[in-house]
Amino acid sequence: MNSAARLLMGLAVFLMVSDLICISPILSKAMAVCKTDSMINHSIMPSLNHSLQLYKKIAGSIIPSKSRIIPELAIPNKTADVNQSITVALTGTQFMFEAISVILQSHTSAELPTEATLRHHLNNLTNLLSNNSLLGCMQVFFGRQQCPLPTRIYQPSKTYAKKVWSYSVLNESITFVSWLQEFLKNHKHPRRVTPCPLFHTTKLV
Repeated sequence: MNSAARLLMGLAVFLMVSDLICISPILSKAMAVCKTDSMINHSIMPSLNHSLQLYKKIAGSIIPSKSRIIPELAIPNKTADVNQSITVALTGTQFMFEAISVILQSHTSAELPTEATLRHHLNNLTNLLSNNSLLGCMQVFFGRQQCPLPTRIYQPSKTYAKKVWSYSVLNESITFVSWLQEFLKNHKHPRRVTPCPLFHTTKLV
């Protein structure tokens, strides 16, 4: 683990247990590491777009004209409480990390067609979304660790449904990340938030 990753993890834990609202020396160092706008613009969003286009090419005619709704990536409405939106930001980002890891595994284990460039972008996304990167930054900004997800993401078992689910995750992630980027611009500071709610993943069959 590199020094930046260690800093993010340490800060996230520290802010969780601290009663302080502002810790300026530590926070300023975190902000120097956590350039989320640049991270999204130059790394996360390009990798998502490349992954989606490659997935369309590999999956071919089975891709539906409209992706399935992924409840875990649903964007809160404009009237949502800020703490509720923070929870959505954290759980949605963690879901993307977990779901894209599952998609990557499917293409690595030959369950689905393999393609080196697609695997490269998917692997890059898991690194960019992890606790050592975007999620770690968000934990610092919001003073809270990510909310718990189930230990298993429920990817469909049948090949056709699995491809549709994977495509939908990638497609819906682009919309979610666009919302997340704007949300982080307006709420990038530690704050006391309510405890995490129970978070249920929809099982697709």
